Amino acid sequence: MKLSRFETLTTRVTLLGLGLLWLFAGPQAAAAAVQEVTLFPHSALIVETAKYAVQGSADAHQAVFTLPAQADPETLVTKTTPGAGWRIEDQSWRQINRQDEEGIRVLKAKIAKLKEERGFLQASQQGIDTQIQFWQNQAKAKTKTLAEAVNLAAAIGKNSRRVFQEKVQLEPQMEKIDREIALAQEELKRAAGSQETAWEVTVLLGGRGPAELSLNYSYVLNGCGWLPLYRIEARPREQRIFLAWDAEVWQSSGTDWIETRVNIATLQPPRSLTPPEFRPWIIQPRPTYRPMVQRKAARADALQLLEEATNEAVGVMAAPVPETKSTFTLWSLGKRTIPAGPKRKFSIREEFWPAAFTYLLRPSVSNQAFVRAEVTLAEPRDIPSGSGQFVIDGAVLGKREFAFSGREGEIYFGVDPLVSARAELLQRQSGEKGFIADRRTQIWDWRLEVQNDRTIPVRIRLEEPNPQVRDERIRFKTVLDPDTTEKNPETLIWSFELPAGAKKSLQTTYQLDAPKDMNLDTGWR
Repeated sequence: MKLSRFETLTTRVTLLGLGLLWLFAGPQAAAAAVQEVTLFPHSALIVETAKYAVQGSADAHQAVFTLPAQADPETLVTKTTPGAGWRIEDQSWRQINRQDEEGIRVLKAKIAKLKEERGFLQASQQGIDTQIQFWQNQAKAKTKTLAEAVNLAAAIGKNSRRVFQEKVQLEPQMEKIDREIALAQEELKRAAGSQETAWEVTVLLGGRGPAELSLNYSYVLNGCGWLPLYRIEARPREQRIFLAWDAEVWQSSGTDWIETRVNIATLQPPRSLTPPEFRPWIIQPRPTYRPMVQRKAARADALQLLEEATNEAVGVMAAPVPETKSTFTLWSLGKRTIPAGPKRKFSIREEFWPAAFTYLLRPSVSNQAFVRAEVTLAEPRDIPSGSGQFVIDGAVLGKREFAFSGREGEIYFGVDPLVSARAELLQRQSGEKGFIADRRTQIWDWRLEVQNDRTIPVRIRLEEPNPQVRDERIRFKTVLDPDTTEKNPETLIWSFELPAGAKKSLQTTYQLDAPKDMNLDTGWR
């Protein structure tokens, strides 16, 4: 088919326009792919790779890419792939308006639609309020006959009921719309990081290479992190503890991390890696003036430590594996998908710890028995502080902070009401002694009883305060039946096995002898 002269000209102009558009646009860069993420409690180290078009003239070349608004450009480390032909000579960055990613656009459209629905409901509510006001005003109208008054009252009552019912039906819809708007706005805040900007990075290049450059770069990202969650279950019959450790992670980069190698670090690496200096300890005659000595502790950047933590390749693993660093422990979760905005929970570890359970009682201050587990592990653990749910024999005790470090430690599981103790004062006497009664005496006699109402034997640890004499003129004698199994300057300790349903009694007698004229403080007992 032969084209007319006008059609031929139009086609040429169109092709020329498309060619110019392609020329000015240049080759498009592939979207940056997040290769690896190391999550710290309040930030993350991101490792990305992407191909970018090399721009510029024969004498000056550069590549341009963007980072999320929450990124810290000061921590950016950029590298080219080996054998690329290009070398990085310098890099700079500036803040630009944030590109509206698809997920953020969807959330904004959802919020706009919800607000439109709310406006419609609000208009309907205002119309109903107008009807209510109309029918309320009709009650003031004057009628000529009784029949007119009856008909008017019936009409007012009927229509008032109708409009009030409509208003009542609208109120829960308005509340639902308000909740949905608040949730969507919160999700948008997490997804976009409550900012509408990004960092544009320009990398200056030297050397000679292809028109497309592969870059690997890492940076610290704020607005993300993780929290440890624990379930600590005591199983006294089995003499062990079950520990389930989960990680709740989140990120607000505005982009979903799809099938990304994810690590979590137990501690935030310190920004200062060198110990502080101390002032010399000098003993000498005091001068008439004191010179001011100022020392500045050397500081080092933690970026090198962060980079070392993630430069080592971590493969896909079936279960998280710990890797001990110099100041923290790194756990690999394998490849995971973490969307921007909502929080996700991943299992880190489940294990049993051998534990020796004892029931700690201090009858002089309380009759309650506190369940204590003494843990001894073959290998040290680095468990960061987090929210823990404590359970004993299937019964939930509640939540409190939990942390564990090293091989040995004590974990308390609250009060067992089936084990108790009480202290009974048998006698408390005071008197005088000596030829001229220059000294005085005092005696305390206590009975301690421990009761086990459980169906299994329990290990008891009974503790009482050991009197401490702070004056050499005071003579003090302690008689214990039975004697303690352990004693220190502050505490008397008895350890024994108590059979199921059994009771055990102990007796303590304290004898004091002090000068009569001494203003004596015998303490809280």
